[in-house]
Amino acid sequence: MAEDRGKPQNVSEAVREAVQRTVQTTVGSAQLTRERAQETVDEIVRGAEARAGAVRRSVRSAEA
Repeated sequence: MAEDRGKPQNVSEAVREAVQRTVQTTVGSAQLTRERAQETVDEIVRGAEARAGAVRRSVRSAEA
């Protein structure tokens, strides 16, 4: 159900509240985007580290 925010006193108060809600929504979206980007980078790094480990093992095996 929609939250009852009460009626604004005047137009400037209504605009201020609308801007505030928009900024809060934008900040929340930006945070989610940052978290998703960080998760993607972490996954790429884990994959690269695993491949580097496999290459090291192959080189050591070839040297032996």
